[in-house]
Amino acid sequence: MGLASSCECESCAAPVAGSEILGKALSAFADEDLSSDSSHGASPDASDVAMATWPLPTVAQLRRGGGPGGDCLSVDTEVLRTVSLRSSLRQAGWLWRLQPRNLTHRQLEALWPMAKPGTGYDMFLSHTWHTPGERKFWSLLLAFNWHLGLLGCFVGVSVALLLYAMDAVPMPLIYVAQFQGFGEVCPLGPWALLLTPLCGASALLLSPYLPRRGSDNVFFDLACINQTNTELKEKGIYGIAGWLSVTDELRILWSPPYLSRLWCVFELAAYRMANPSGRITFQPIFVETLVLSSFFGIAAIQGTYLATLQFPSVQGLAGVQAVVCFGIILPLVHIVRSYMREKHAAVWQLENFDLTMVDCDVDFDRRFVYGAIRKWYGSEENFVGFVRGTLAQELEKRIYVIQVPWVYHLLTVCPYLGGWVDLACALWKGGAPSSCVLSFGIGMCLTCAVWATVSVELVYILSDFFAARKKSRLADFMVDLGILVVVALVVLMQTTASRVAYGAAPFSTPQADESASQDAFLCVNSIWASTTLLALVLAIAVLLFRPSLRQRLCRRAKHASGPRPWE
Repeated sequence: MGLASSCECESCAAPVAGSEILGKALSAFADEDLSSDSSHGASPDASDVAMATWPLPTVAQLRRGGGPGGDCLSVDTEVLRTVSLRSSLRQAGWLWRLQPRNLTHRQLEALWPMAKPGTGYDMFLSHTWHTPGERKFWSLLLAFNWHLGLLGCFVGVSVALLLYAMDAVPMPLIYVAQFQGFGEVCPLGPWALLLTPLCGASALLLSPYLPRRGSDNVFFDLACINQTNTELKEKGIYGIAGWLSVTDELRILWSPPYLSRLWCVFELAAYRMANPSGRITFQPIFVETLVLSSFFGIAAIQGTYLATLQFPSVQGLAGVQAVVCFGIILPLVHIVRSYMREKHAAVWQLENFDLTMVDCDVDFDRRFVYGAIRKWYGSEENFVGFVRGTLAQELEKRIYVIQVPWVYHLLTVCPYLGGWVDLACALWKGGAPSSCVLSFGIGMCLTCAVWATVSVELVYILSDFFAARKKSRLADFMVDLGILVVVALVVLMQTTASRVAYGAAPFSTPQADESASQDAFLCVNSIWASTTLLALVLAIAVLLFRPSLRQRLCRRAKHASGPRPWE
């Protein structure tokens, strides 16, 4: 959680210690062979870390330096407060975007009424305030509302189709049909491309306001702990361990500084001890950031493609489009690789956890947490062994199979599909035979959209395998470029196959004045070819997105990383 001012503890994780831990993690990822088995001594089993029979010291006794008394794991329902996850995501996540240290006393006081009394939590959100709140907001918004974003994109495409059918929108662009036997200049509109990301993003932002079945009560430190009443604040801070015992799920909003925060470590220790059967969900916030960046990046790429179609007689525009696409995608590839390095660093942090490096400037908080750890695990060394052994093994299974869900890929390529829908409608409005429109819809709209999900997944896989940074910036840039070139060739292979399947010349465009055929069955054979290609692409996608295959690829990426020098 890294409670920051919520727990009087922005200093509970000294920045020096945090950067030192992350620096070690990144250095080790470069300098050590991650494929070798780490040995940290025998990790304690359940009997070694069983909770001591004596009770934990109370807050007052710890302040006096006293001994046992009271129970840190007892549930203080008097001050237990919950907030709705939906309410925390409203108004573009304003609650997450707050900076506790910058709030006035009156602003802090206004947060307490937002939380309501409760008896437990559906989810405990464990995070650090040293990570920008905007990233956590987008991560949670997409993780719990992706289906509404996908529905919004579908609505956007449907509205565009309806507008085209009603002739209710202007068609300011052109598209020269590329069928053998039909080369008319067709009127083109950009409305599906524009409405798809617009409706998808709007649906995501509006999703927290929609009613939902079931409970979504969560612990959000800034609102669930009183920030202005000293007594209530103290009860809330030191009642966290007890509240974790009545929590169904501990959701770790992971970012690199997480394990350098004393209160985050405390929450991990308390939850596994107080709630052995509880679910721990590891949610790296970079995943949703990547998806949203790719979503709008693909929309921009498809927009450049429609723009180049406006100059069919100009030579060399394909090269210009390639340069623009490379300029958009190359930074995304670099970001993906950096996030994959964070994933490997997370495992290193667990396997090499050192409690002494998790510093805290507030002496009482340090004594409280260390005292609880000693009571729960017998000694600090036992706890370190637990983190390096049992906890690392449990979380490593989740970390090393971090993969972007296939439904995220569907959302990512929706703008891409929108652009192809615009072109299909251009053929329809331009008088192309119905068989040609259908062939184009199957061979380009559907096939390209499915293959785009494969291409995006390929970017993630290659970035995971080649995550380690090279010695020089030039060498690192060449790795980014190499990944992009491989993916670009894969995309080119599919688009060429699609053009051949639906009846267009692979690398040429018919002249605009070519006589138009009125034969409604002009592209019947192309329909079957396009359908066959779509079936092949679907089979490849299903194979690639099989959980077992994806997990094996993620594990092999760990071994493929090897020792790399790190700057």
